[in-house]
Amino acid sequence: MSDLKTWSKNTIGSVPKKLGIYRKRLEVLATKNDTNSHKERKKLLAEMEELLHKEEILWRQRARALWLKEGDRNTSFFHRKASWRAKKNRISSLQDNNGRIVTDEDHMGKLTNEFFSKLYTKDDSVNPDLITEHMQKRVNADMNLEISPTRK
Repeated sequence: MSDLKTWSKNTIGSVPKKLGIYRKRLEVLATKNDTNSHKERKKLLAEMEELLHKEEILWRQRARALWLKEGDRNTSFFHRKASWRAKKNRISSLQDNNGRIVTDEDHMGKLTNEFFSKLYTKDDSVNPDLITEHMQKRVNADMNLEISPTRK
Protein backbone atom coordinates (compact mmCIF):
# COMPACT_ATOMS: atom_id res chain seq x y z
CA MET A 1 0.00 0.00 0.00
CA SER A 2 1.36 3.44 -0.88
CA ASP A 3 2.34 5.92 1.80
CA LEU A 4 -0.47 8.28 0.77
CA LYS A 5 -3.12 5.57 1.06
CA THR A 6 -1.76 4.51 4.45
CA TRP A 7 -1.81 8.12 5.65
CA SER A 8 -5.36 8.58 4.34
CA LYS A 9 -6.58 5.40 6.03
CA ASN A 10 -4.99 6.36 9.36
CA THR A 11 -5.84 10.05 9.28
CA ILE A 12 -9.24 10.16 7.60
CA GLY A 13 -10.30 6.55 7.83
CA SER A 14 -13.66 5.56 6.51
CA VAL A 15 -15.65 8.73 7.07
CA PRO A 16 -19.03 7.36 5.92
CA LYS A 17 -18.58 4.26 8.10
CA LYS A 18 -17.71 6.39 11.16
CA LEU A 19 -20.69 8.66 10.50
CA GLY A 20 -22.98 5.64 10.38
CA ILE A 21 -21.64 4.39 13.72
CA TYR A 22 -22.08 7.85 15.27
CA ARG A 23 -25.66 8.14 13.96
CA LYS A 24 -26.60 4.78 15.48
CA ARG A 25 -25.02 5.78 18.80
CA LEU A 26 -26.97 9.08 18.72
CA GLU A 27 -30.23 7.17 18.22
CA VAL A 28 -29.49 5.13 21.32
CA LEU A 29 -28.52 8.23 23.33
CA ALA A 30 -31.66 10.06 22.21
CA THR A 31 -33.75 7.64 24.28
CA LYS A 32 -31.77 8.46 27.43
CA ASN A 33 -32.14 11.68 29.37
CA ASP A 34 -29.31 11.66 31.91
CA THR A 35 -26.36 14.04 32.17
CA ASN A 36 -23.75 11.60 30.85
CA SER A 37 -25.86 10.83 27.78
CA HIS A 38 -26.32 14.53 27.14
CA LYS A 39 -22.54 15.11 27.36
CA GLU A 40 -21.82 12.16 25.06
CA ARG A 41 -24.42 13.40 22.55
CA LYS A 42 -22.77 16.81 22.52
CA LYS A 43 -19.35 15.25 22.01
CA LEU A 44 -20.64 12.97 19.23
CA LEU A 45 -22.32 15.87 17.45
CA ALA A 46 -19.08 17.87 17.53
CA GLU A 47 -17.13 14.91 16.17
CA MET A 48 -19.78 14.34 13.49
CA GLU A 49 -19.53 17.97 12.44
CA GLU A 50 -15.78 17.59 12.03
CA LEU A 51 -16.25 14.34 10.07
CA LEU A 52 -18.83 15.95 7.79
CA HIS A 53 -16.39 18.78 7.16
CA LYS A 54 -13.66 16.25 6.30
CA GLU A 55 -16.07 14.40 4.01
CA GLU A 56 -16.94 17.62 2.22
CA ILE A 57 -13.25 18.39 1.70
CA LEU A 58 -12.66 14.84 0.51
CA TRP A 59 -15.40 15.07 -2.12
CA ARG A 60 -14.19 18.51 -3.23
CA GLN A 61 -10.66 17.14 -3.65
CA ARG A 62 -11.91 14.10 -5.57
CA ALA A 63 -13.97 16.28 -7.88
CA ARG A 64 -10.98 18.58 -8.40
CA ALA A 65 -8.67 15.64 -9.14
CA LEU A 66 -11.16 14.24 -11.64
CA TRP A 67 -11.50 17.65 -13.26
CA LEU A 68 -7.71 18.02 -13.51
CA LYS A 69 -7.47 14.56 -15.05
CA GLU A 70 -10.46 14.71 -17.42
CA GLY A 71 -11.73 18.29 -17.45
CA ASP A 72 -9.95 19.90 -20.38
CA ARG A 73 -9.95 16.89 -22.63
CA ASN A 74 -12.72 16.30 -25.14
CA THR A 75 -14.30 13.53 -23.07
CA SER A 76 -17.83 12.61 -22.10
CA PHE A 77 -16.93 13.83 -18.58
CA PHE A 78 -16.10 17.28 -19.96
CA HIS A 79 -19.35 17.43 -21.96
CA ARG A 80 -21.43 16.29 -18.98
CA LYS A 81 -19.83 18.96 -16.79
CA ALA A 82 -20.31 21.68 -19.41
CA SER A 83 -23.94 20.66 -20.00
CA TRP A 84 -24.61 20.53 -16.25
CA ARG A 85 -23.10 24.01 -15.74
CA ALA A 86 -25.13 25.43 -18.63
CA LYS A 87 -28.32 23.90 -17.24
CA LYS A 88 -27.52 25.09 -13.71
CA ASN A 89 -26.72 28.65 -14.83
CA ARG A 90 -29.75 28.99 -17.12
CA ILE A 91 -32.54 31.26 -15.91
CA SER A 92 -35.78 29.50 -16.81
CA SER A 93 -38.28 31.90 -15.23
CA LEU A 94 -38.64 35.33 -13.65
CA GLN A 95 -41.30 36.92 -11.49
CA ASP A 96 -42.76 40.21 -12.68
CA ASN A 97 -43.90 43.12 -10.48
CA ASN A 98 -47.39 41.62 -10.20
CA GLY A 99 -46.06 38.32 -8.88
CA ARG A 100 -46.68 36.39 -12.11
CA ILE A 101 -44.08 33.84 -13.18
CA VAL A 102 -42.80 34.51 -16.71
CA THR A 103 -41.10 31.75 -18.75
CA ASP A 104 -41.18 33.25 -22.27
CA GLU A 105 -37.63 34.32 -23.21
CA ASP A 106 -38.74 37.56 -24.97
CA HIS A 107 -40.83 38.59 -21.96
CA MET A 108 -37.99 37.67 -19.57
CA GLY A 109 -35.63 39.82 -21.67
CA LYS A 110 -38.02 42.78 -21.42
CA LEU A 111 -38.39 42.29 -17.66
CA THR A 112 -34.62 42.18 -17.28
CA ASN A 113 -34.13 45.35 -19.33
CA GLU A 114 -36.84 47.15 -17.37
CA PHE A 115 -35.33 46.06 -14.05
CA PHE A 116 -31.81 47.25 -14.84
CA SER A 117 -33.01 50.41 -16.58
CA LYS A 118 -34.96 51.33 -13.46
CA LEU A 119 -32.05 50.30 -11.21
CA TYR A 120 -29.58 52.56 -13.02
CA THR A 121 -31.88 55.52 -13.70
CA LYS A 122 -31.58 58.60 -11.50
CA ASP A 123 -34.35 58.85 -8.92
CA ASP A 124 -35.38 62.52 -8.75
CA SER A 125 -37.09 61.96 -5.40
CA VAL A 126 -33.70 61.29 -3.76
CA ASN A 127 -31.82 64.36 -2.57
CA PRO A 128 -28.07 63.60 -2.34
CA ASP A 129 -27.49 66.77 -0.30
CA LEU A 130 -29.02 65.01 2.71
CA ILE A 131 -26.05 62.65 2.65
CA THR A 132 -23.25 64.77 1.22
CA GLU A 133 -23.72 67.57 3.76
CA HIS A 134 -22.48 65.17 6.44
CA MET A 135 -19.31 64.26 4.54
CA GLN A 136 -16.04 65.94 5.31
CA LYS A 137 -14.66 67.91 2.38
CA ARG A 138 -11.28 66.77 1.06
CA VAL A 139 -10.57 69.81 -1.13
CA ASN A 140 -10.96 73.25 0.43
CA ALA A 141 -11.32 76.65 -1.26
CA ASP A 142 -7.57 77.40 -1.07
CA MET A 143 -6.75 74.12 -2.79
CA ASN A 144 -9.25 74.87 -5.52
CA LEU A 145 -7.66 78.27 -6.12
CA GLU A 146 -4.23 76.71 -6.36
CA ILE A 147 -5.25 74.29 -9.10
CA SER A 148 -7.44 76.79 -10.91
CA PRO A 149 -6.48 77.22 -14.61
CA THR A 150 -6.85 81.04 -14.36
CA ARG A 151 -4.10 81.29 -11.73
CA LYS A 152 -0.60 81.86 -13.07
